[in-house]
Amino acid sequence: KNFNTLLLQPMFFYTLAPGKSLAYNAPITADWEASSDNRWTVPLGLSYNQTFDLGGGRGFDFLVGPYYNVERPQGAPKWQIRFGLSWLFP
Repeated sequence: KNFNTLLLQPMFFYTLAPGKSLAYNAPITADWEASSDNRWTVPLGLSYNQTFDLGGGRGFDFLVGPYYNVERPQGAPKWQIRFGLSWLFP
């Protein structure tokens, strides 16, 4: 099967306090080879981000948030929960 895809990942962040933020950071995808009603996946939601300082220049960024797929291919889930953990290098 041939495939031809698009991936967009817009990122918007709103800082609540130092090290804490709300964000939209979800990939929007399109499969150009699929039928028009099965082409797009468009998640809509927010995640909460928290940065942790573990001392000695070591830190982590954690995120969690629900996203509803307002547009999705047939058989795809309606909801997704995004989790992330990033190790921050000094």
